[in-house]
Amino acid sequence: MKKLKNNSGFTMLEMFIVISILGIMAAIAIPNFLSYLPKYRLNGATRVVASDLMFTRMEAVKLNRSAYMEFTGAKQYEISYLGKVLRMRDISEDYPDVDIEDFDKIVFTSRGSSDANKTVTIKSDNGQTKVVGVGIAGRVKIQ
Repeated sequence: MKKLKNNSGFTMLEMFIVISILGIMAAIAIPNFLSYLPKYRLNGATRVVASDLMFTRMEAVKLNRSAYMEFTGAKQYEISYLGKVLRMRDISEDYPDVDIEDFDKIVFTSRGSSDANKTVTIKSDNGQTKVVGVGIAGRVKIQ
C-alpha cells in the first residue's frame, strides 16, 4: 500500500473566506464604534474640568490663600491666586467638539471650602451635557 502525505495548512479559498468574514464584521462594527466617540470625548472633558477644580482646591489649601478657576473662553479657563496664574487650560485640542458653557469664577478658600454652590456645564456638539458641581464645603462632583 501507498502511504499518503499529510499536507497541513490552509488553502487560498479558506483564507479568502476568513478575510471576507472579518471585513464584513469590521464594516458593521466601525460605524457603531464611531457613534460612541462624542460621548467618550464629553466624559473625558468633564473629568479634566473636575480634576482641575480639585487641583484648584488643593492649591488653595497648600498656599493658604484663596485660589480660583475662571472661565476665559468657550474652551478655556485658568487657575490662579493673587493674580498669579497657576495653570491655563485649553481643551480645544483634545476635545474639539466639546464646549464649556460660561460659568462664574469658582473661588476656593484657604480651608478648601467654596464661596457658594457653583456648577460648570460641559456640552458636546451633539447636544449631550454633563455638569460638574462644587458645593459650599468644596466637594467637586460630576453630576
